[in-house]
Amino acid sequence: MGKSDWEINLGLDANIFCFNVESIPELEVINQLAAAKGKVARICLRINPNVGAHTHANITTGLAENKFGIAMRDMFDVISVAEEMKNVEFMGLHFHIGSQILDMGDFEALCNRINDLQIQLERRHIPLKHINVGGGLGISYDHPNHMPIPDFHDYFATYARKLKLRPGQQLHFELGRAIVAQCGTLVTRVREAGCSEAVRHRRRRHDRPHPSGALQRLPPHREHLERRARGDLRRGGPHLRVERRVREGLRPEPLSSWRPARHAFCWCLR
Repeated sequence: MGKSDWEINLGLDANIFCFNVESIPELEVINQLAAAKGKVARICLRINPNVGAHTHANITTGLAENKFGIAMRDMFDVISVAEEMKNVEFMGLHFHIGSQILDMGDFEALCNRINDLQIQLERRHIPLKHINVGGGLGISYDHPNHMPIPDFHDYFATYARKLKLRPGQQLHFELGRAIVAQCGTLVTRVREAGCSEAVRHRRRRHDRPHPSGALQRLPPHREHLERRARGDLRRGGPHLRVERRVREGLRPEPLSSWRPARHAFCWCLR
């Protein structure tokens, strides 16, 4: 993700492990800011592996058509640029193919791609100290009580079986949703149950199944409730929609949602 100067400076002051770099301009900025502090910034290059993920299209990040990362065809050129800089140290590669992934075959495909890239790098005598495979492991939104803990065993076992690490290499993970999403509840209140034409239009526009399949399912408050308020739990582009009926005129009405995404805020269509 893009980094502002103050964020980079904060990382340099804290002596963080490394920066995941997505472009040459970002690399140049890090080198410049590190030079101003008389430091050497450790970096990994985020490579777009052109590996698809069986998840919603808006939260795939590993295809060539996605905006994230450095294209594989540019990898060697960017590594060369990094190695010529005096205030950055090239440590390895970073990947992230998407979010809410439940098919272990997607992670296996990433392992195969990394194995191929390692062979190409070795032919050019470019060693990698660290490999970061990102995160992406999903959780069960449809049957959370049957699967309260994500399938960490198969997730890590996939990398253990398929990823061919070299002696001394470190493997890093950046799991987020799988760790925290089922450990909390988002609690808010309904301000009002509006019924204007704008609300009707927006409700019609949103009255469809959530394309990611990650609908937050909540039981109705009471059988005789008449109107509906909706909050959106949003992470990036897709919305994790919550629906709950509220009695007309009832204010405020508590609304809760278990299993929010890592980043969540709530709004009401008034």
